[in-house]
Amino acid sequence: MGGSLIVSDSSIIGGFASHGAGILTVGFATISGSTLSANAARVTGEGIYNDGTLTLTNSTVSGNTAGDAHGGLGNVGGAATVINSKFTGNSAPNYGGIAGRCVSGWLRLRDRGL
Repeated sequence: MGGSLIVSDSSIIGGFASHGAGILTVGFATISGSTLSANAARVTGEGIYNDGTLTLTNSTVSGNTAGDAHGGLGNVGGAATVINSKFTGNSAPNYGGIAGRCVSGWLRLRDRGL
């Protein structure tokens, strides 16, 4: 159902949506050397909302806000790998930093800054 997304050495700042204000993926996404900040979601997943296959490497997810849950990263059924990335200052009433609901998926964290 989803396609492929590659984000490299980029900044995604100031997005607004009900879900996934920075990035929402239901396909394959690779994000490296990038910053996602100051994104705001009315409901969930303001920095990154993943329901696909995500690899996040050497990136920063900071200062994002959500109205309900999944501050920095909401992994809601997909497969997510986070390597050497920083999550700081993300907020939501429920699960402000990283949330792995993982009904049918998995979340793997490696290295520092989590």
